[in-house]
Amino acid sequence: MNKYAEPIRILAVDDMPDMLAIYQSIFTPDIEEDPFSESKDGALESKEAVVFPHFELTTCSGGEEAVKHAKKAKEGNRPFAVAFIDVRMPPGPDGVWTAAQIRALDPCIHIVIVTAYTDVPPNTIAEQVPSTAQLFYIQKPFHWHEITHFAEVLGENWRLMKDIGTIQNDMEKQILAQNAFVQRVSKNMNEVLNEKLELEEQLQIKSKNIDEVNTALRMLVEEREKDKVRIEENILLDLHNNVLPHLDALQHANLPKSEKSLVDLIKANFETVLSSFTISSMPELPVEFENFTPMEIQIANLIKHGSSTKEIADIMNISPKTVESHRKNIRKKLGLTNKSVNLRTHLLKKI
Repeated sequence: MNKYAEPIRILAVDDMPDMLAIYQSIFTPDIEEDPFSESKDGALESKEAVVFPHFELTTCSGGEEAVKHAKKAKEGNRPFAVAFIDVRMPPGPDGVWTAAQIRALDPCIHIVIVTAYTDVPPNTIAEQVPSTAQLFYIQKPFHWHEITHFAEVLGENWRLMKDIGTIQNDMEKQILAQNAFVQRVSKNMNEVLNEKLELEEQLQIKSKNIDEVNTALRMLVEEREKDKVRIEENILLDLHNNVLPHLDALQHANLPKSEKSLVDLIKANFETVLSSFTISSMPELPVEFENFTPMEIQIANLIKHGSSTKEIADIMNISPKTVESHRKNIRKKLGLTNKSVNLRTHLLKKI
């Protein structure tokens, strides 16, 4: 019974018609018994052949004819799996030349050198017909079991190599597809990186502009020292009420990572501007105020200028309770707890 969808294709090359007839008897279908039996002297005697429906045999009587068959089979995508080649085939090319030519046409074919002579050593043949993993030898006279065993084992090995080659080709296609995908992703990443660099450049320009604005503001503050406190209070109140709430809302919004980073950077620079206003509106603090937090210093400064708890809460965008808590901490740090001392009056004297 044929166990394969396609037969194992065999090429037999020998200049002796009797030998080709033996190959025909071994591999040709419709014969049911052992094709040979051994005589008393060990030689093979023909009998009726056994059926091997999974073999397909092509015979040649010369090397050049065999090479043509191998080339045609390879080009027709129906290559031979195994080639049995006799060494001596006068008057044409010998089996070593034939095997070398067939190997050059088809690197995957298994070649079995068949000879009754020992004048050509195997290593000499192997040098001309690589690779040794796909090169084998049988000495004449042979038993038909040897031939069928070689054909079946090498044919199965050829099928496995063919399957492995198919798998490798599929894997190579997958790798090429993955590489193409990686290249597309890399291209997209480069585009994103270029956009990021452009944004950073724009941010640097904006940051430079902000620095220039700060410089101009500092110059303006120096020139108009008398109006400094009221201007800064108005600016701070406007920024805290109209800008910071929107920046806070943007920070908590579900933005893309790049845009969120931009908002964080803008807010950081913005807070730098606010801190410069706050610090510039306050004189240098004495030693007793060094343990104040930045928020306590800001609240103390607003208290000094007469701002109420509600006004401070509005300016700093915090609750009145928070302002009251900071007022208590300020009194505590100044040693005014449980003392009937007006905090603003004390600050006017100290700051």
